[in-house]
Amino acid sequence: MFGKCNSLLLVGAALCQATGPRRLPVSVDQRQLTREIQRLRVELSEKNLKFDHIEAECHRKVADLEHKLGEVLHQRQILQVCVCVCVTVSHVWQ
Repeated sequence: MFGKCNSLLLVGAALCQATGPRRLPVSVDQRQLTREIQRLRVELSEKNLKFDHIEAECHRKVADLEHKLGEVLHQRQILQVCVCVCVTVSHVWQ
């Protein structure tokens, strides 16, 4: 019984070698892998969009902070001038 199966396997193997490999239809595993790859691409795209949004928000916050810093430095200069004027005036009045 096993001898008959072995000989059939040998004939099948010889046929495959003679005719070349046959391309089988796309298997379920390949379809699942393809769907998984597509799902991962969508997920990566969504994460890239989130990253770009966060990056843009950070750049906006940095720009706002730089603007506020410029205003504070300007106010500091004004206060320094006022202090100099007050000190000068107080010396004059003495």
